Amino acid sequence: MIYSDIPFVAAPLTKDAQVIEQMLPELTTGLMPVLGDRPDLAISEASQLLQRTGARSGRIILLTDSMGIVRRPVCRLLKQPVNRAMKSLCWR
Repeated sequence: MIYSDIPFVAAPLTKDAQVIEQMLPELTTGLMPVLGDRPDLAISEASQLLQRTGARSGRIILLTDSMGIVRRPVCRLLKQPVNRAMKSLCWR
């Protein structure tokens, strides 16, 4: 999942690290059609994606240079597992 003011699915859900590793060099800020900083929306979309695929477990890892303008909602979202098997943390 990549995001600006809206999230976009950038890679398929996979356990194969090589798939993600191959895609990483292509991920740049130039891919985003608009500017913005809404990690909260990206986390929500990632959670929904996991649910739609019927994943019994999963991890959402947020890599960001900023928590955006909505820091508290982001931390709350990260602390709420989609289900018992999906865990996340929020560091300050």
